[in-house]
Amino acid sequence: MDNNVNINDLVENEKVQETEAETIETSILEPKIFTPPGNGTGKEPNPSLTSIQLTNLYDWWCSYKDSVAKSSKIFTVGLKLQGIEPSDYVVVTTPALRGGKTNDGEDRREINILSKPTLLFIPNLSPIDVKIFPTGIAIIYGLEDRVLKIYHALPQKSTIVRLPTIMATVCIPVDSASVIPDSEGQVYIPVNTAKFNKAEFGDNMSISLDLCKSMDSPTLLSGLDDPAPLEDLIIKKYSQLSSQSKDLRSCKDVISFLLKKQEGIFDIAHLYQIDDAIAFMFQ
Repeated sequence: MDNNVNINDLVENEKVQETEAETIETSILEPKIFTPPGNGTGKEPNPSLTSIQLTNLYDWWCSYKDSVAKSSKIFTVGLKLQGIEPSDYVVVTTPALRGGKTNDGEDRREINILSKPTLLFIPNLSPIDVKIFPTGIAIIYGLEDRVLKIYHALPQKSTIVRLPTIMATVCIPVDSASVIPDSEGQVYIPVNTAKFNKAEFGDNMSISLDLCKSMDSPTLLSGLDDPAPLEDLIIKKYSQLSSQSKDLRSCKDVISFLLKKQEGIFDIAHLYQIDDAIAFMFQ
């Protein structure tokens, strides 16, 4: 992905149109969620895991771009480039990560190119939200009574195309005010994390996740006032907490601090690291 692309360098006498919600004439595969039959890896099935079917990012985008436009204000740009296969790229405009206004007073937007999307694999589920960062893409899905966050690195223009790791976070949605005082809406509390590479997808092209079904919202909230395992968190998961340790006592203090910190972070590895630190407190 290249955030500094000049679209005029790509298009010669082409009409480029930003589309919010055009009709898609393509078959949308129903997402498959099932108890994993070993995932095609030769391993015995684990009944505590849920298997989630994957698809490549290009097919997923063609299927769900209307949903992405409505939920995330990410609009697909209708663009044909001479000598380049349409499946080799997806061009989108997104809300500017740092906000701001144009000289005309409109909300500032950015152009992003998702390169080699057929080589990247993500869950074949309808999204709740999508964000595109300089280092990758984050997609949030609803999954039963859980929320699933997927972070995926994107090939950079200056590097060899590779198949990056999927970073997955299983979350429980709770009322925001129960964690962050004077806030509204919902927040997603991570309770489990996992990483996957293509070798682990198996013949079925799926990933298997523990959705922590024994944990529910009331159980989670009842433990927020417990003392936070700060020493282990700092040593094993997130050393940056050391500078704030005097002000952080309970699990609620730590979760509130980390969720607020994520709001200003645009690096997917860092976002996942914070998810992993929060989930550590429930394991």
